[in-house]
Amino acid sequence: MAKKPIQDIPLNELLPLIKQVYKVSGVVDRVETRNNNLILFHSYRNKDAIERIKKSLIMLMETSGHLYDGKTTANMIVLEHRPDVGTKINQIVEHLKTQQWQT
Repeated sequence: MAKKPIQDIPLNELLPLIKQVYKVSGVVDRVETRNNNLILFHSYRNKDAIERIKKSLIMLMETSGHLYDGKTTANMIVLEHRPDVGTKINQIVEHLKTQQWQT
C-alpha cells in the first residue's frame, strides 16, 4: 500500500496504514490512534491469540524503527509509543556504525 520499505515510512503515515489494514482484514473490531499510540478493540477470548496479535504488532513497529510497549485487557490491545528509547537506540547504532568504519 505504501509502495516503499517499512523502514522508510514515517510513523505519522504508518499508523493510518496499520489502522486501515487491521480494519479491512477483520483481525480486530476497531482501531484507534491517539498521540502515536494504537488501541485495538477485539472480541477474542483466547489469550494466546490476543498475545500473538500484540507481539506481531510490536515486531512490526520495531521493524519500522519504532519502539512500543504493549498491554492487553479482555477486549483491548494498547500499544504505547516509546520515542525516547527509540531515539537513544538510534543514536547508539549510529555511533557504533561510525566506530566500525573508523577501525
